[in-house]
Order: sequence, then structure tokens, then C-alpha cells
Amino acid sequence: MNAFFAMVAALLILLAQPFQALALEPEKEPPNPEFAHFMERIRNGDLEPGLVPLPVTIKQKPMTPMGLQILRANLPASFDLRDTGRVTAIRDQGSCGACWSFATMASIESALMPGESLDFSEDNLKNNHGFDLGPCAGGNHMMSTAYLARGAGPVLESDDPYETGSTTSQTFAARKWLRNMAYLPARTGSLDNEFLKQAVMDHGGVYTSHYTSTSTSHYKSSTAAHYYSGTTPANHAVVIVGWDDNYPAANFPSPPPGNGAFIIKNSWGASFGENGYFYVSYYDSKLGYDGSAYSFGFGQAGAYSQIYQYDTLGWTSTYGSGSSPSYGNVFTAQGSVEQDIFAVSTYAAAPATSYTIRVYKNPASGSPVNASGPVAEVSGASAESGYFTVDLPTPVRVSPGEKFSVVVKVSTTSGTTYLVPVEAAQSNYSSKATAASGRSYMSGNGTSWTDMGQNGRDVCVKAFARAAGSTPTDPDSDGDGLDDAWERQYFGDLAQAGAGDYEQDGLSNLKEYELGTDPATADTDGDGMPDGWEVTYGLNPKSNDAAADSDGDGLTNLQEYSGGTNPNQDDGGSGGDDSGGDDSGGDSGGDDTPDDGGSTPSPTANAGQDVLVSEGATVRLSGAAGGVSGATLAWTQTAGPSVSLSSTTSAQPTFTAPQVGPNGALLTFRLTVSAGGQNVSDTCLVRIMDNDTPQASAGQDRHVQTGASVTLDGSHSRHPQNGAMTYAWEQIGTPAVQLGNPSAATVSFTAPATPTALTFKLTVSTSGSAHTTTDICRVFVGMDGTPPLAEAGPVRTAQPGGNVTLDGSASAAQAGGAIASYTWTQVAGTAVELMDADTDKPYFNAPNASAWGESLIFEFTVADANGLSSSDQVVVNVLGSLNQAAPKARAGADVVVDGLSEYRPDATASSDDQAEGLTYEWLQIAGSPVAMNDPATATPVIDLADAQGDQDPVFRLRVRDKAGLIGEDELRLVLGEPDAAMDDGQDKDGLDNPDGDGGQSSGGGGGGCVMSSGAGLGLEWLLLAVAALAWRMRRKTAKGGRS
Repeated sequence: MNAFFAMVAALLILLAQPFQALALEPEKEPPNPEFAHFMERIRNGDLEPGLVPLPVTIKQKPMTPMGLQILRANLPASFDLRDTGRVTAIRDQGSCGACWSFATMASIESALMPGESLDFSEDNLKNNHGFDLGPCAGGNHMMSTAYLARGAGPVLESDDPYETGSTTSQTFAARKWLRNMAYLPARTGSLDNEFLKQAVMDHGGVYTSHYTSTSTSHYKSSTAAHYYSGTTPANHAVVIVGWDDNYPAANFPSPPPGNGAFIIKNSWGASFGENGYFYVSYYDSKLGYDGSAYSFGFGQAGAYSQIYQYDTLGWTSTYGSGSSPSYGNVFTAQGSVEQDIFAVSTYAAAPATSYTIRVYKNPASGSPVNASGPVAEVSGASAESGYFTVDLPTPVRVSPGEKFSVVVKVSTTSGTTYLVPVEAAQSNYSSKATAASGRSYMSGNGTSWTDMGQNGRDVCVKAFARAAGSTPTDPDSDGDGLDDAWERQYFGDLAQAGAGDYEQDGLSNLKEYELGTDPATADTDGDGMPDGWEVTYGLNPKSNDAAADSDGDGLTNLQEYSGGTNPNQDDGGSGGDDSGGDDSGGDSGGDDTPDDGGSTPSPTANAGQDVLVSEGATVRLSGAAGGVSGATLAWTQTAGPSVSLSSTTSAQPTFTAPQVGPNGALLTFRLTVSAGGQNVSDTCLVRIMDNDTPQASAGQDRHVQTGASVTLDGSHSRHPQNGAMTYAWEQIGTPAVQLGNPSAATVSFTAPATPTALTFKLTVSTSGSAHTTTDICRVFVGMDGTPPLAEAGPVRTAQPGGNVTLDGSASAAQAGGAIASYTWTQVAGTAVELMDADTDKPYFNAPNASAWGESLIFEFTVADANGLSSSDQVVVNVLGSLNQAAPKARAGADVVVDGLSEYRPDATASSDDQAEGLTYEWLQIAGSPVAMNDPATATPVIDLADAQGDQDPVFRLRVRDKAGLIGEDELRLVLGEPDAAMDDGQDKDGLDNPDGDGGQSSGGGGGGCVMSSGAGLGLEWLLLAVAALAWRMRRKTAKGGRS
């Protein structure tokens, strides 16, 4: 019998092992469909030399409508790198399928100009790429990146001259160190060209692909114009060197739907096209749809002495494991002398990727980390997908034979969970990739690691070393045009590219460097107008000129910006008519220069100002046509909940704002003006604000005695319009108690006979609506001790897309104890990916808010080893281009109310720079429970007659502007004698709130449960008094006297 049970136990163990492995196994993203089809063609022997589809899918880049509008405004109608001396001579690939190699080198050569004019070897890349494909069988820009990133190139043409029939090449020293290669996603439409154009202007020639055919139905040799509208996959790599928005559609063999073409550098010799160049229509169905690439940030050759790497073939597949996976490699230091690890590199598998890179020494077995923690750490973000290199703040010294690891933790706002770049062997493509156990790892939670080598895979992480003690002499070591010291001053590292736009204000980082503006602040001078907009219209981004009237038309520059008009043209109140007004209005089809009277007038479109309304309101769009007479108008809704316009052809149609959720909604409308065969468009935004979602309040956390009668009180929940609400109480966890009437505002129960901690959730709904909010309260039954103090920090501000780190490190356990756990939860605002939510300092990327911004609210809970806990909330205001400051909340001075039966606080001193009406929200967050009437007004009435206990009541005031940005302040009613912790109510924004939003974080959470009279008030109230006093004094100390 014992042998039988032993066999069963062994069988169960064996059965459990596969399931355990499955639970830890990362998930592979499906390959690019075109690549899968290509591989099938290889297996069937049907291979056409040339372009190879990318093995992975490049994700779309998120972009705010305002950022895209500014980007468009900064782009000229035509541009040609040949005019700026940034192209090298035309080459000829001959009969070899090496177009991808020529496009790669032409792009790199252009990126280095005009500072350096070099001729790199296409032959060395086609022969030494390392993949399964033959030298003339084809390739792609990811193969090029792998070759460059592993240090194999680029080499000079004079070292390895091009020979069509050559199949082998020697190894030569690389002449440049590739630090960054950006991968642009596929175009989403014929006019989705802004990112390509900006890349050409900032970086030189951009590698791209299209379907090429010299058939007369696609290519017109007399005009060197190519237009293909079919579905055959791209088969040729070329380089974009410019564009012409007005290139005539009639120049193509079959006219496309509109004008416009890219200027393309080919690799078929100077006899092709116009001296080797040709034009491809914007409406071409394959140009740029397989992704594009550009290189930037080259370092000097010899900047490193050794690369530690396993992924010599680079990123060939993508894996996912949760929303914020970690991955890393373990290396062993080589050589006979000490080295400094000074830089690391990896790939961003998605745009808008935030990363934290950590270096460990002597990692634990079976893991890339150890208990002692990292010896170096750096965080940042990559705006684009692609390969990037990051310098460590301080080099890590390693000795020969010493093990070290590089671990990367990533997240993104681009909507994908496949974030880990992996090199994997694949027949007929990357079968030469090697892997081994114990060197490459991946984890979804940072604690349980999967050994990727066990299944023939390596994650893509490299480390760069140089001789110990040596230092780089190049002030711009990454070659991006930005001084290293300047980059570290504003960004903290060297990860940002010169062409990037860190805060999306319409100016590249390089332009900010040249102008002396702040690259981390969208509005350097704080005048309400983004730097990019000011530069576009010739204003000074470093001087507050919001009140100036540059064109003397009676509108300030700020009003011109808010209205979408040109600050350099007299509007004259004509709504955009050329007779005296502004023809810009966001017009994407015309130009912003005055009509010279000698050319055919063009129509202009002005969709009017962006507006902000509440749900249910009647909204009137205010469009106008200018430039010509007899124009027709057509409105189209392009985004947001669908609405019905009263007319789609009138200048000022109306609609009823729909019902929206707590976060509101953004609607976009496009106005198209047509005249004389010309069509121009403009857009406007309408933000709908919610006015129907209640605010749940479950009351304050409390201590009670065992067996006490306890009442949960949700009566302080409120509705913004004082509408009817429904209540639903439920208990979370055990031991279960019997709630009297869980659908009432207040509900009672009897506390258990043994000590325990109980948690309850209150859900409040608007009657007849799906709009709900929840709140939590805790009841500590018979538990000795004081709960820890949760401190989530002050109100924060952030720019759209910026990195935000919350800070709960000021929290503390009482009586010398320790905090056992931290928990952060988002409770309001656009959902974000909250990283390290179980630590005291989680972080996230702020969402791309609308022009008016929005507020996010996070609940922070700390618990000690005894199970006692408390909560706090913190507000993060994400600013908008039209709303650069949150309101200032003023709850008034703390006041002694001893002997008073009621008190009326006054928050009318609260203010907002938008001159909009504020809404008010008062909530008691600590002290003896008291009743408050009219908590949604500036001057509520607090009933002190029936206060239970003698602990000073503390209230949190939140004020919101019309866009929903929040300011906070606190008020304490002193029941006894005045004390040093009393707040005088003066404006201390410069002391206690560096963000300048006039608010303070709440303390002590969202309230607690009310114990009925006669239940015994001794120990419980004493504990509350001690906790509240410590809380007030801690706030006074931590916040410069602001309690």
C-alpha cells in the first residue's frame, strides 16, 4: 500500500511539472503575415530576390490630435535633401537583389551629412549579414540593424568595393558605432505622411519600401513618376529624400486621387528616372506600408572595446508576459584586465516604450537578479520602435571572470503586451542563431524567471565595455547633435534623439537645443502657447507674449492660439475671410501667406474653436470658408461617440452632447471646403464632460470593540446635480457579518467576537443610469495598535505622454513597526499602465490628454504586519495645451470651534486661471464624525452639535475646473485649544507644492465607519486621537508648515 501511494505521489508531481512550466512560459506574438507568406514561398521554392518582409509587426505610434496638428504646421509643402547637400551619389546594384543593402547605406550616409561625407560598403552588408539568405537573395532593414548593432559595420566602400557576383567579404573594422535605429510603423493611409516627412527633415534619407514595376501602367518614364494601387507585396527598398505636396497627379500613368509625391533615391544607376531619382505618389498602396527606418545617434568608432551580446542576428520575434515584463542577459566579464560597462542596448518592440534598465553583479543561479539589488539603474522612454542605446549614469567596474547581468523592464502606452525583443532560430531565415541555458531570461512579474535558452531563444540585450578608468572625449558621444551634458540635464540620460519631441510641443529636441528652450516642458515661458506653435508663427517661446497682439487685430496671441487663427494676420472679426481675416485656421490645404492678388485664389477652411461642454448641452459648431466665393461646406465626424448633426452642409450645425462616462469623451469634426476643384479641410474638437456620475463616500476607517454594534455611513456620498442615487454595500473578505439593509445609505452589523479586520465596499449609482463609483472603508475589530500612516504625496502635474512617479515613501508604521505591503489602484481618469504598483514609488506614462487636460486619481493603501491599514489618495493633473494650470483650492484657515454648534467654511477664495466656474467637493477624512450639509458648494454647513468624540474633524476640499483638473486643500476644526499645527490658510504654493497647483494630498484616506452610541468610545477614540495628532504633525513637518 505504501508503494502504491508513493507511485501516485510521483505521478502527481510529474503531472504538475508541465502545468507549472506552462504558467511561466512567455507568449509569442504571431509573425508579420507577409513574412509568414514569404517563408512559405521559400519552402515551396518560389523565391523572388529582393526585399524580405519584416519578421515582426511594427506597432502604430500614439499621437495627440494637437501634436499632429503642430507637426503638420511645421512641415513645408515641399522639401528636397538634394538642396541641402545631404545625399551621396547614385549607386547601381546591378542584377543582385541587394536593394535593401543599398537603401540602408544610402540612409546612413545621408544621416551623417553634411558633417561627414562617407561612402559605405553595400557589398560587406550583403555578404556578411549572417542570415540564411544568400548575398543576392534579399533582406530588410532589421537584418541591417543586426549587422550594424553587433559591430560588423558599416565599413568603407574602399575596403570592400561592390561586386554584383561576390559572395564573400573579409571582416573590417566598423567605421561608426550605431547607437540608434528607429522603425516607423506602416502608413495608415495615403495622407499619413507626417512622421516620414519629419524624419527626412531631421535625419536625412529614410529607408522604405514599395512595389516596383516598370510597366507603363505603373511607371511613366517621361516624368519619372510611379503609382501602384494593387495588393502585391512590396518588393523593392529605396530611400525617401524629399516630397512635393503639389506634384501633379497628371504626371502619373494613371492619375491617383490627388496631387503629391515622395522624392525617391533609387539604386539602379544614374540612367534611371531623373538622374537616378523618381517620384512615388502619396496614394501608392505599398510605399511605406511595410515599415520604414532611419538611423541616428552614431558614436565614434572605438568608443567601446568589447560588446557583450548573444543576439548577433537581432530581433526576429516578439514575446509578451503581462503588461510590464522584464528580460535580461547574464554575461561573464572577458579578458585579463578590469573593464567598465558604460552603455547597454536593446530594442523597443513598440513606440512610446518606457524602460528601466538595471545592472546586477553576481546574479543568483537561474535568475538575472539577486537579493542585494542593482549596482546601476537608469530609466527613460523610447518614442519609436527600434534599436536604442542607453549610457549608464555611472559605469560598472567588472573583473575578469566576474558575472554581471543587464535587466530591462518595459511598458508602453501603445496598446500592446508583446514587448520583449527575442532572437530565435528559424529555418531558412535565422537558423544560425544560437542559444544556451542559464544566460537569457524573461519574467512577467520580475520574480519568477523563464530561462529562454531552454527553448533556443535569447532576449536582445547588449552591454558595451571599455578599459577601466577610460572616459569618452566626444562631447556628443551618441552623435545626435545634442551635447551630452545638456541631455543629462534635461532627460537624465542620453536615450533621447535629436529628432525626437520629448514633450510633443512641435519642436524637435535638436531645435530646442538650438533655441535654448526647455525640451522637457511644452511651454517654456508658461504663456499658454506651446513652443512649437510660437516658433511656427515667429513668436518668442522664451518670453511671455500671450497678451501681445502681433497683428493688431484686437486679438491677443493667446486668443489667436485658442481660436486656431494666425497671430500675424489681421482677423478683423470676419471669421476667416481673406478680406480682412486669417486664412490659416488650421487649413491643411493652403498656405498662410497673404493673397498677392496675382494668383488664383484658393479656398480656406476654418472649423472654429475647440469647445468644452457638459453632456446634454446643445453644441453649435462654428465653421467658415474663406479665400473664394461660392464654396461648398461639408462636415464629417471623425472620432468619438456618434452624434447627429442638424446639417452637414451649413456653416454652423448643431447637435446634442451625448451621455458620457466619468472620463468624458472627445469628439472630432472635420470641415471640408470645396471650390474650383480644390478641397481643403480643418478640424475642431468638442470635449463632453460628465455631469451625472456620483461620488461614493463609505466613511472613515475605524477601530471598534468586539461584539460592538457598528453602522456604516454612506450618506455623505453626493451627486453633482443633487440627483437621486442608489446604494449597494458589500463585504470584501472574511469573516462574514450580516449587513442589515445593504441597499440603504447607512447599514448596521454586529462586530465579530474575535479580533479581525473587516473591509466593506460601497457602490453608489445614479438612479436610472449606469454611472457608478465605489469607495472602501475598514473596521478594525478588537485590534490593538495604531494603523500605519498612508501618505500618497501632494497633487502632481504632468505633461501628456510624460513619465510620472508617484511617491508614498513618506508613509510610516506607528510605534516603531514596519509597513508590510503597499498597494496602488487607479480610481479615476483615463486608465494608465501603473508599473511597480506594489512598491512605494510606482510609475506610469501620462495619457495623451485633450487640449484641456484631465485628472487622474490613485488610491494608496499601506498595511503593517498586524493587518492594520490605512489609505490616501493622490491626484495627477495631466495638463493640456489650452489648460496649463490646475485650479487653486482654498479651504480657509484652521479654526477653533470649541462651543460652536455649527461652522460654515468658505472656499470662495479658490481660483482658476481659465476664468471658468469651479465645482466644489468637501469630504471629511479624519477626526470625530460630523454631519455636513451642501458638501458640493463653496460654503457648506458643518453640524458640530452631535460630534462623537473629541478628535478634531479634518476635511478635504477638492475644486475642479470645467475641464476636470483638480486642486486640493484641507481644513481642520480644532475642538480644543489652538496648537502649533494649525494652518493659517495662507497661499503656500511656493513652499509646499512645487507643482504650483494649489492643492494638497488628502490624508487618512476616504473616511471610515461610524460606530453607534453606547458601543464604548475609550480605547478606540484614544487610538484615533494619537493617530490623527501624529498625522497632523507629520504633515506640518513634511510640508513646510502646511498641515
